Amino acid sequence: MDDDVKGTINPCKYADLVVLSDDPVAIPSNSIKDLNVEMTIIGGEIVYQRGK
Repeated sequence: MDDDVKGTINPCKYADLVVLSDDPVAIPSNSIKDLNVEMTIIGGEIVYQRGK
């Protein structure tokens, strides 16, 4: 199994996630479309960073 490298966001584990410009749960639902992707991480590596 991959449980030792996948499943949670911890040091030494892979991560597939995006960092958004705001908290989508804390803003009005009609504003979600205006969020920007600030960073995308796949397999623990940054594959996109806004402005770079």
